[in-house]
Formats: sequence, C-alpha cells, structure tokens
Amino acid sequence: MRIAVSTILIVILESVVSHTMAQQVYLNASQLFSKQQKNWVVCGSDKIRIIDPEKSDSSHAEIVWEWNSDNTKSELPAAYHSRFDHMDECKPVLNNTKILVSSSTHGAMVLNISTHRCEFYCYAPMAHSVELLPNNRIVVAESTHNSGNALVVFDITSRTGSPVARDSLYSAHGVLWHNETERLYAVGGKIFRIYKLTDWNTAKPSLTLEKELTLPISGAHDLTRIDDHRMIISCTNGVYYYDTNTQTFARFQPLIDYTNLKSVNFNPQTGQIVYTLPEESWWTYHLSSLNPTFGIGMSDINVYKVRVFE
Repeated sequence: MRIAVSTILIVILESVVSHTMAQQVYLNASQLFSKQQKNWVVCGSDKIRIIDPEKSDSSHAEIVWEWNSDNTKSELPAAYHSRFDHMDECKPVLNNTKILVSSSTHGAMVLNISTHRCEFYCYAPMAHSVELLPNNRIVVAESTHNSGNALVVFDITSRTGSPVARDSLYSAHGVLWHNETERLYAVGGKIFRIYKLTDWNTAKPSLTLEKELTLPISGAHDLTRIDDHRMIISCTNGVYYYDTNTQTFARFQPLIDYTNLKSVNFNPQTGQIVYTLPEESWWTYHLSSLNPTFGIGMSDINVYKVRVFE
C-alpha cells in the first residue's frame, strides 16, 4: 500500500538523556531468526549489535546479538585488526542472514549473523557504506581519502579482496541497488548518480554512469529505499527523497525540520521512521523513532547508523 509522505504525522522526538550501560541479554540463533523482522541493527565504535526495540527504552537496549572487531583477529591478517574500529554501516541482506559492514578505518566485510564469522573482507579507504549487487558482488562507497573518493566493486567469492571495478565519486557516502530499475544509485557531496551495470556476467564488469544530478542541498550522508520508486537522501542541511518515475527530488515532509541525520529508515506501510541524529560530533548515544515516538539509549558505543531488518 502506498502512503503519501505528506500525510504522515510529524511528531517531535521527546528528549531522552539517560546514558545507562546497555544490558547484554542474548537469544539463541533460533530465537533470533524468529524475531528478526522487528529487530534493529546498530553500529558504532568497534561493535555491531542487533536489538529488540520492543523490549528497549531510553535507558536500556535489549541486545539479542553482538559482534565486535576483536572477533576478526583470529580470522583476518594483522593489518586488518584495526580496520573495523569505527564502523559506519551495518546493512542486513539476504533474508537477514548476513550484514554488510563498512568502517571509516578503511575496511568492509560480509558478516554471517548465525556463525559470527567474516565471509569476505577488503581494504576500503574511508568506507562509509556498502551495498549488495547481482552476481555475488558488493559496491563500497569510499569517502574523502587520498585513495578513496570512489565507488569500488568487489567480488565476494574472491579470496584476494581486489577490486573488479571502480568509478570516482568525491566524498562517496551512500549506495543503493534498485531492483525495479536495475540501476545503482549513489550519493556523494552534492552529487546524485545513476549507474547501470555493464559486462556484469564477465570477469571485467564496470559501472557505467547513466545520469548525474545535483542534489538540492549538499553534504549527502545516507541513501535508503522507501518503495518501488522512491528513496530517501539525508544531507547535512535536510532530508529529501528521489522519485525514479518523475526523476525529481522533493522534501521529505515527515523530517522537514531535521538536519544532519547519519541514517534514516522509513516504512511507508506503517509510517515509522528510525534514524540516528548526532549528539557529539558525528555520533549519538540514542536510537530514535517517529510514528511511534520513542528513543533507545546506548551509551557505551559511539552510534553512527541504525538499520531495520528487511
């Protein structure tokens, strides 16, 4: 069912300031997978957590699963032991069985939820987001770094971790594969790009730039799906959405007064918005929801993004 964003009630988030240490309560694997449709994935510092929002509140996050960068030390080369210390993406994929991870300390990986094990890793300078592409490939948005400022494609079945395709994009921050149009969308700075996948069934694929648009405002942070033809773009000075049918941008009315959101998730069926808003520099100690309005406290990590299970 399609719900016009202009009809969704805007609710002001009530202040939640308690920084109580999150209590670590874990479920076994069968319980986790039976509940995951309503769970959230959170990343920040050196940790990724899955929490149950229904059992959480402003002073407590109900943790049902956790992974931290120390888990990689027995699996990865020594050079990678510090490359997941500032994680900034934790995107659930493949029916909520894997998490795509990126870190501004120059790493990206595919993490198996059930086994807690890393299934693929690569060097990705100033990585800020990652997306799953067809044919067992991922694309990493690499932000401002001498070796970054690019969209870089990797084959996750390869053990070398070497890129198979690349295109320059200054301050790349968000990537989204859109099945309906069979296109990759990406944002960086004030640029919005649309790519098609070329020679994708060969060993030498490429990203072909089909269209480049200028965003209404600069400082793009996040790019997430709304429905079959709309996607949200959060920027330093506001939140917009892009419509693939009209190929136009418009203000996202439910968040018209919000700026600098690091992550935004919107369910058009329920109207719920789950997001992160920095409290200290680029991080926050809370996860926030509108429709319904509530906050979840998590004071022991510098939270960057929250994602809602598919």
